[in-house]
Amino acid sequence: MEVIYKRCGWIGGMLKRIGKIPRVIITDGLASYRYLIMEGVRHVLCHFHHQQGITRWLKKRFDDKDEIISRSGKMKRVLQTNDKRTVRRRLRKLKESAQELGISEWVQRTEEKLPQLLPSVEVSFCLEPPMLLSDSSEHSISSTRSDVVSFLLSVPEES
Repeated sequence: MEVIYKRCGWIGGMLKRIGKIPRVIITDGLASYRYLIMEGVRHVLCHFHHQQGITRWLKKRFDDKDEIISRSGKMKRVLQTNDKRTVRRRLRKLKESAQELGISEWVQRTEEKLPQLLPSVEVSFCLEPPMLLSDSSEHSISSTRSDVVSFLLSVPEES
């Protein structure tokens, strides 16, 4: 995890130095990305990673496969739309049965993250270059720097 912190800190510093401040950063929500979230940059949580996290969350709390599957479908359905109002409505409806289902904690956390999740509802992609964000030993900080510099040099100037 320390490697990710260093990489994100380096990337954030490099972006500031060369004046390439993004308007939006899409992440999976790892704490280490705080180094990339600069003043005036909108932080959006990745729709895909949120959905993927539901199953992990359920497996930590329930042992029965059928319980996991039935809850997973209800929880994932909240974001399975391109309409933000539908997301809010589905989350409110799920909240009504959350205590009975044993998912109140998840509903509360999702409500807190909703402002960062809603922008990802209208799009279905995730920008996560694995060479920058993985904790793999395959990629050194110097190779990450090289990848980022190559990427930044290939980004056309805005007119």
